[in-house]
Amino acid sequence: MAYLARVLSPVDFGLVAISNTLINFVHVFGSIGIGDYLIYYRGENEKEVQNAAFWLNCLMVVMVTGFILAIAPYWATRYGDPRINTLIWLMTLGFVFNTLSGIPQSLLRKKLEYKSIVFAAGILGTISQISQVALAYVGAGVYALAIPTAVITPISCGLIFHYSKFKPSISQLGVKHWSSIIRYTKHLVGAQFITKIANEGDNLILGSTLGMQALGLYDIAFKFANIFNQHLLPIITNISMPVFSLNQHDLERTGQHYLKMISVIAFAFFPLYGIMIVFSEDIIRLLYGEKWQAAALPLQILASFALFRSLSSPTSGLFNALGKPQLGFYYTIIFTPLFLTAIYFASFYGLIVTCVIVAACRIIGSVIQLSMARYRLKINPQAYLQSFIPVLLAVFMSSMAIFSITPHPKLFLIPLFSIIFLIIMRILFNVLFNEQLVTLKKMIPIVRINRNR
Repeated sequence: MAYLARVLSPVDFGLVAISNTLINFVHVFGSIGIGDYLIYYRGENEKEVQNAAFWLNCLMVVMVTGFILAIAPYWATRYGDPRINTLIWLMTLGFVFNTLSGIPQSLLRKKLEYKSIVFAAGILGTISQISQVALAYVGAGVYALAIPTAVITPISCGLIFHYSKFKPSISQLGVKHWSSIIRYTKHLVGAQFITKIANEGDNLILGSTLGMQALGLYDIAFKFANIFNQHLLPIITNISMPVFSLNQHDLERTGQHYLKMISVIAFAFFPLYGIMIVFSEDIIRLLYGEKWQAAALPLQILASFALFRSLSSPTSGLFNALGKPQLGFYYTIIFTPLFLTAIYFASFYGLIVTCVIVAACRIIGSVIQLSMARYRLKINPQAYLQSFIPVLLAVFMSSMAIFSITPHPKLFLIPLFSIIFLIIMRILFNVLFNEQLVTLKKMIPIVRINRNR
């Protein structure tokens, strides 16, 4: 990203963001939550249900792909750049194979066999990113961001099928199971589609009201603010639903798992976001260069909501595992129109005001989701707050200490910030965080083994 940001312009990133928005909108209909159904399902005839899920998934992929390719020229015309049409075609190829791999990947997730998924995603993801740099270097321009995905995703799909040992049978379409799958997933589809509207609607609004330059700055700030969520939260969300599903009829035990997960997320993520917020200007200048300096303040603002987003990330998996996907649907159908309306009016006051509104709405939304989970699991409010509030206060005090020390560039104060933070955290270790520290220590050897392999 540091290299691409220097070679490409904010407009290029804006074009990719607006093209990807269309793909993300319809992506939800490509799988319609079928993978989650396979994880939830623990009845008889599992092999038959898996086969039925695969062919239903294929049917949805064909329908959605046809829709994307038909609307692509109109999308390019709407935003005034013919390159958008080509970008969408390239991204659609990645969408097809990514969606087809959803069924075998869900089977691996259900058995908690993540090593194969991590290997395929890690190796091929690295190759894809290196390819983006190489293509940008030889002058491929904005297409450097899209071509690697179109090439690498089919290979990744083949590996996932190989590791899962899933072999669909053409002789058993399992049409009789489709109605059961759709009944479970209808609320997931609704929730995911409305969530996509919320997640991508800001791009549509900013692209229309503020232009591609502002959208490019917003996209870079948003992606960097969510960099830890993007790369680490999938670990949490992929694990959370299968774990919660194992104890779906024991709310007390599920609540214990949920609290432990919330506590570990706070312990691991909050310090990272504290550092990001404090050193945002220097990080942007160091990684992306002076032309992206206008993204520093949006990064600070958006990182505040990303912190709360990490905390509420296991919630959707919890609801699905308990067989209550409608809870997420009800939340999104209320939140999304209010959220987009607020963004629309905020966009007339510029990028910074829009970022403030985005962060405020998202933080409120995360708090509501956390409250819904606490109510569903009947968790004591005091135990709930103790799982993350002390860490949040420690990060806040450390950040305020650094902000008050000097007006000079703070990049040179990262060691000092780390020392202050560690002193505060060390005081709290023996009182509140001993269990989280032990849990993280146990995870480190597993991470090392996966990385070496």
